[in-house]
Amino acid sequence: MGQKDDLMKGAQKCIREKGFAHTTARDIAAASSANLASIGYHYGSKDGLMTQAIIKMLREFGEQFDPAQDTKALPFAERFAAYWNGLSQAIRHDSLSAIAGFENAAVAARVPELRSIIAAGQQQARTEIGADYTNGAADLNTQRIVGSLMLAVSTGLIAQLIMDANQAPSGEEIVTAFRYLGNALAET
Repeated sequence: MGQKDDLMKGAQKCIREKGFAHTTARDIAAASSANLASIGYHYGSKDGLMTQAIIKMLREFGEQFDPAQDTKALPFAERFAAYWNGLSQAIRHDSLSAIAGFENAAVAARVPELRSIIAAGQQQARTEIGADYTNGAADLNTQRIVGSLMLAVSTGLIAQLIMDANQAPSGEEIVTAFRYLGNALAET
């Protein structure tokens, strides 16, 4: 592994442990055992490296949490619960990345390049999740809306898991809540 890879791993370690805003170039150099000047050589700047590290972390987290393929044969309610339980497991397994994700969202609001990259990732998530949880049968707009709701609830569940994992709802409880709300909406 070369200095460029070492810097990437060091930046990811710092993001998990200190967050984007509190990581310095010196922190990254120390965490990677790389030369401070190599950050500029390989990534242009500390912010360039940090942006690439966040992108890589988001991609890796997404790859870690992809239960949909393993659950396609299950009845919808079980598959839906498995999605939420899988997300909970992923957060419990790597809560530092989840915390960093929230911190990075705040930073991204002020870093246009990072904001556009995260927005593109969210758009892809909306599309994929929406298609998966409508079985591809709904029109594209409905798929987008379903994906947007799933993404919004996912973000809320992650926040609850970070703050008080013992009080966060299980996948089965989320299914119960959606059923209740669906029935209540059907009555109006």
